Amino acid sequence: MSQPDKKLIAFHQLNDFSGSPKVLSMTINALLEDGYEIDLVTTEGGCLDLIKSPNLKVHYFPYKFTSNKAATLFRSTLSQFHMFFYGLRHGKGKKFLINTIMPIGGALAGKILGSEIFYHYHENAFYKGFYYKMKAKVMLALADRIFCVSKYQKGFLPQRPNIDVIPNALFKSQKDKLTAHTLKGFESKEILLVSSLRAYKGVTLFARLAQRMPDYKFVLVANATNEEICNYWKSQKVTVPPNLSVFTRQKDVTPFYNSAGLLVNLSDKRYFVETFGLTVLEAMAAGVPVIVPDEGGIVELVDNGRNGYVVDVRNIDIIEETARKVFSDYDRYVAMSENAIATAAGFSEKKYNETITKAINHKK
Repeated sequence: MSQPDKKLIAFHQLNDFSGSPKVLSMTINALLEDGYEIDLVTTEGGCLDLIKSPNLKVHYFPYKFTSNKAATLFRSTLSQFHMFFYGLRHGKGKKFLINTIMPIGGALAGKILGSEIFYHYHENAFYKGFYYKMKAKVMLALADRIFCVSKYQKGFLPQRPNIDVIPNALFKSQKDKLTAHTLKGFESKEILLVSSLRAYKGVTLFARLAQRMPDYKFVLVANATNEEICNYWKSQKVTVPPNLSVFTRQKDVTPFYNSAGLLVNLSDKRYFVETFGLTVLEAMAAGVPVIVPDEGGIVELVDNGRNGYVVDVRNIDIIEETARKVFSDYDRYVAMSENAIATAAGFSEKKYNETITKAINHKK
């Protein structure tokens, strides 16, 4: 039996294969282990990996993201009503956990009920449009406590005592499957990008880089279906070079990290800034050096020249030069691989679980 104050209802709008549902999985599992009774309100089909527990009830609602902005906005609005009324009906006497700024309906229900509202803020709304900025203002008005994933992200919010930084972490089960193969990685000359299928995430740039480096192997794991990938290449007028292998969304990306020699993140800071960079942390746990943009929370993971490189990824010449440098010296590569593993070790599931449960339980 849970304690009277250990009842929680969690809301997550889009259960896909991105970082935020992965982190939510870890949060829910940690709270279940701490004795919470939890209702989870979300969509089907993503990577939420939850332990089986009689204290967990999952309610699914229909929502799907599409490239049609009007259709997505309509569906998103309907989902807000769904979460709002579900929260009103089932949330009395429970803490409310809002994962990302999107489930505003759940947060409003919590406010009406007088519940304690926790926001796990994964985005940087201030790098997006008016719609996201307004949702961030709603978050600041409704939240009793806000969890940011990096110091960089927190820097865009008012400096209030109820805003904490809790970095993301790796599941122990995943970390145990990530294995460093330093010599194999160095000799492979394999460059990996794990990304959603967006131009601002550098997908088109990655294909251009592969065209410029035919002596290297490139692997793209896109959070998309085969049809979506084909349509994307057509829209971008990109001819996929023979040294670029493209894979659809994967439930388990571990094998790709274990075979890679280098991971790149090519997010264009003019349009999108990474608030953390979970794929970078996953790669590091496999001993894979990284190349990341020079702005965002992702920079907090990389000690330039030790476990990877921080560069202006808008400049393809610099990316190519840096990538070739990574594979040019084996002794340096070994050192970077070892440093990457050491960095990842600081972001353990155990440490995260202790931090998030203390925060929600108001313990120091």
